[in-house]
Amino acid sequence: MEYRYSAVAALPLTPSADDTPTPPVTVHGNGISEYNFSAIRVHDHPTRWVMASSVLLLVLFGLGAAGLATTDVGVAEGMFLWGILAVAFAVATVGRHYRKQTAVQRDIHARRLYTAAVAGGVTTTVYPDRIEQASARWRQTVVFNQGSRFVENRDWFFVETDGVRAIVAAGDVTPWEAQAMYEHIARAIPPNRQFQRGQFAARREESAPPPFSAEPPVCYERVAYREEEKRGVAWPRGLLPWLFVPSLIVSGMFTVLFQVTPLFFLDYLLFFTACFGGVLAVTLAVLHLRRETKSHPVSALDFTADGLRIERADGSQEFAAAADVHARRTPDGVRLFTPAGVFTVPWSATVHRQQLEWMLFHQRPTSF
Repeated sequence: MEYRYSAVAALPLTPSADDTPTPPVTVHGNGISEYNFSAIRVHDHPTRWVMASSVLLLVLFGLGAAGLATTDVGVAEGMFLWGILAVAFAVATVGRHYRKQTAVQRDIHARRLYTAAVAGGVTTTVYPDRIEQASARWRQTVVFNQGSRFVENRDWFFVETDGVRAIVAAGDVTPWEAQAMYEHIARAIPPNRQFQRGQFAARREESAPPPFSAEPPVCYERVAYREEEKRGVAWPRGLLPWLFVPSLIVSGMFTVLFQVTPLFFLDYLLFFTACFGGVLAVTLAVLHLRRETKSHPVSALDFTADGLRIERADGSQEFAAAADVHARRTPDGVRLFTPAGVFTVPWSATVHRQQLEWMLFHQRPTSF
């Protein structure tokens, strides 16, 4: 049966007028094959943070300049302070470049994982408290809570909780199905966590039949995976320059306002060490808490006929196509590089080592 699409006619998604319970909604579709992940990055208030940071830096440097005008500081020290501003600008530019580059790479990985997982069809069911999605290769559950967010665009909408994202394509639902799904979402997610980047335009004329019932990929090897204990914290790429910028400028302000030693440059060194150490300590504490509350440890790796299925301890799954999995031998096992992360598997955790080695190093690149 061919899918039939209606003309693009937007039906605004509106919350239910009353609290009448709505039954769960199930839709079937092809998923998204051509997906613009660059448009899906949504921050709550990006311009507000940029403006606030810029104003803060200007105020701090203005205070430093005022202190410079009211104290006996030489020309060399004055040039040094202006140099601090130039260095801070350069460091911030470099940090922004690396952060942007990291976000692009993360989006590319997310696209590969999603398109590989939904190949052959996807089924989405929306309940009052969660969204469940499943295909022959993959399944996941996104539970609604106060930290969830809903993002709507012309061609898709999604719900995200703790980094797990359920996506619904406009070509997979009718306007009435989209409205029924949104009624559940609107009750569970507060308005301040809902973002509109375009008006969702459901394009299906009729409800789609269940996708082709393909058998799950044959699993050749299942490895009970235990993640190695990570020492330290996960340090986001490009974060260090952003710690230097406020430390550089605040140190300059303190140096011209307060005299601790007879030497100007020694004062600056002391203030910079104190400022950077304080900012670093606070950042490490925040990163440590985020790692503890938002980690998704892996419990099993399934080597299937089509690729690698990663099963998380919370029950969610990710699927990486065989072409996106790169293996490298280690002294006592194998290390797998995938869009979902890097996994080290010791041979002692495998049952059919020779078969697994043949799949990873001889049968590629068509499949394992």
